[in-house]
Amino acid sequence: MNMPKISLIIPVCNVALYVKRCMTSVLAQSLTDYEVIIVDDGSTDDSIDIIRSVIGKDRRFRIIHQDNAGSGRVGSGRVGSGRVGSGRVGSGRVPVRPETPVLMPQPLTILPL
Repeated sequence: MNMPKISLIIPVCNVALYVKRCMTSVLAQSLTDYEVIIVDDGSTDDSIDIIRSVIGKDRRFRIIHQDNAGSGRVGSGRVGSGRVGSGRVGSGRVPVRPETPVLMPQPLTILPL
């Protein structure tokens, strides 16, 4: 399996109001060579269920569950005491906050990698 060009790291903790728009905008990207690492930082709402309904079986998305560690640790690419997932992420690591404005379809194509 080839390493994706970009890894989007999205911390999720009780953002059910925003997460559908965020996932929809990620799926609408014109660049398709990316992966999305969703870090469930102890959500107690429907955030993860909403994500699963939007992304379906898209293999570019991975969901990692952890006890609440705070978004600072998640957004920096660290999850708990280790690196995100197995530590294998694309050459461009981009933290995305689900409550931020929706990504337009081209922003991943203009990142300086």
